[in-house]
Amino acid sequence: MRSVKQKKRNIMSGIYLLPNLITTAALYCGIMSIMSSLKGHDLQRAAYYILLATVFDFLDGYVARASKTCSSFGMEYDSLSDVIAFGVAPASLFYSSFLINLKRIGVGAVFIFVACAALRLARFNSKIEGEEKVAFRGLPTTAAAAFLSSFFLILNRFQLDWLYSLIPMIMIIISFLMVSSLKYPAVSGIQIWKKKPFFYLGLVIIIIGLIFFFKELSIFVISSAYVSVGLYERIKNFQFMKRWKVRSEEKGSRDSSLSEKAFDEDLETEGE
Repeated sequence: MRSVKQKKRNIMSGIYLLPNLITTAALYCGIMSIMSSLKGHDLQRAAYYILLATVFDFLDGYVARASKTCSSFGMEYDSLSDVIAFGVAPASLFYSSFLINLKRIGVGAVFIFVACAALRLARFNSKIEGEEKVAFRGLPTTAAAAFLSSFFLILNRFQLDWLYSLIPMIMIIISFLMVSSLKYPAVSGIQIWKKKPFFYLGLVIIIIGLIFFFKELSIFVISSAYVSVGLYERIKNFQFMKRWKVRSEEKGSRDSSLSEKAFDEDLETEGE
């Protein structure tokens, strides 16, 4: 009860304009993407609106942390914006372009994706403070939307018709990754306003150059690499645990054989 009253007092005392205006820009891009998808003839613009929303979503968190204007209102508003821009908008894009002809399968894939995006954001809001500063638990909705929108642009640019039948499965896999416990690096936790190694500057320039010259392809490659990070880490940890278990069993068998040998030697000594 106190926490609810405290939140009301915080809102009544005022809100921070700049980060919330940037969040509003992301929300606007999400709505424009949905409207473009509903028109049916402007789907490429709808995909670009989602990508632009990811930029604004990336910026609002940085601005809030850099200016020390983080608030519970901003976090809730950001999540509501994300549900629309990174949940409903990508689902509308793929349903209008590919899934509408699949009837129940298309509706099911769209529903699962939006529901998992909402669950991912709800889990993020209910996390322990500071829990996801180093690594996110589950694929962030922003990364999921960037992957799907860039995937859509690649499909259209290179006319990859043979991949159309795989779209429902791909959306369901992305949905599972959002609600999974796989760990993904928290890019938003990098404090760009502080001093960094020189390597960081070169890396950022290369990424910006690739996006500028290759656009859809570079964004798809970067987002695909990020999506794969969680799976790679889980496989690597699984292999490590498997090796550790084998070594433990080998060590246990060696210890048991040594103890049996020492016991036999004691028996022989007593017999003498």
